[in-house]
Amino acid sequence: MYFQMTYSKDRPLSIGVLAEETGCKVPTIRYYEKIGLMPAPIRTEGNQRRYGPAHVGRLGFIRHARELGFPLDRIREILALGDKPERSCAEVDRIARDQLAAVEARIARLTNAVIGYMRIKTLTSLGTAICVWALLRWMGVDFAVLWALLAFFFNFIPVIGNILMMIPAVLLALVQAGLGTAAAVAAGYLVINTVIGNVLEPRIMGKGLGVSTLAVFVSLLFWGWLFGTVGMFLAVPLTVAVVIALDASPHTRPLAIMLGPDIRGIDSKGGIRDDASQEKPSPPGSDSTR
Repeated sequence: MYFQMTYSKDRPLSIGVLAEETGCKVPTIRYYEKIGLMPAPIRTEGNQRRYGPAHVGRLGFIRHARELGFPLDRIREILALGDKPERSCAEVDRIARDQLAAVEARIARLTNAVIGYMRIKTLTSLGTAICVWALLRWMGVDFAVLWALLAFFFNFIPVIGNILMMIPAVLLALVQAGLGTAAAVAAGYLVINTVIGNVLEPRIMGKGLGVSTLAVFVSLLFWGWLFGTVGMFLAVPLTVAVVIALDASPHTRPLAIMLGPDIRGIDSKGGIRDDASQEKPSPPGSDSTR
């Protein structure tokens, strides 16, 4: 039942060797013993722990289950079923289906977040284009529709796009009407990009995707530094993916809540739960399986 790992050594293992055999840290093994997932090992005359093949197999199963995202209470249920082989395997199937539903729910949530981001970005780009068209028509600059269309597409490129969209219109205004009009057009672009790009867009994205406004700003800097222009373009979807991944574990859920105050956790059955009902995390560092 425990999907025992290959184990060729007959002699008992110390806790350090067991950690090397299974890839678990020593504090993790002690924690599993403390909460009853691992049976108590035999003790030497010097009161040192000694583990056998059964411990290796059981710990290996726990580690792989944790890698698949199973919470500790579900692992406990599966181990209890393994200790009683006369019981039906239907319970194990139910637990596996619940975990699969939770994973599918997180994938659907990430997909919806990315679609929501593109929808919001499209709407803000459309708003930018309309404002640019109105500005250029008011200032009497030719080809206002063309420059508005250019602004729509360039708005999808963070930071640099706000600069590139204004260059052709400003240069045309300079040639067509002089320095004063060109300066006024440049100022108008600056106001439009500041209001829509730096005020409205981060606030709308934060509310629409469950990510705080501060996290949106920080993510632009971090992902832009890490991946360049592509990272800045994908900053919000990548941050949402990180938030969802952090929310999957009770130990990292506080970080997810910090990045997205409106985050709503997904329970082990794939349902949605409020923050108040989320399971309490184990002691820090106690459940690391690496």
